[in-house]
Amino acid sequence: MSLPNSIQVGPIKVRVIQFSSKFCRRYPEIFGSYDPALAVIEISDRLSPDRRLVTFLHEIGHAIWNVYEIGKVSDQEAIVSLMAVAWAKVYQDNPYLLSWISSVRSP
Repeated sequence: MSLPNSIQVGPIKVRVIQFSSKFCRRYPEIFGSYDPALAVIEISDRLSPDRRLVTFLHEIGHAIWNVYEIGKVSDQEAIVSLMAVAWAKVYQDNPYLLSWISSVRSP
């Protein structure tokens, strides 16, 4: 299954795009990125389905961190609570996401 075109993270609609592996020849270890200024998640097109899934979720984590300003919190319990609320909201706002995750199978 292909990546969604966008994902809602709190009040921010984040675009999701795949970038060409040619783009990152100099930095082959880069699987994805999140740009908070543009509200864009980019995922490499050279990844296996399971790696693409993990990378996509990783980049959503960066978006959550930014949108919910979690870096301003220093208490571990507060951070974990904020992340739990944020992930719950991501799943509520993007109901297809869990079925998409379930559809990804390791090769």
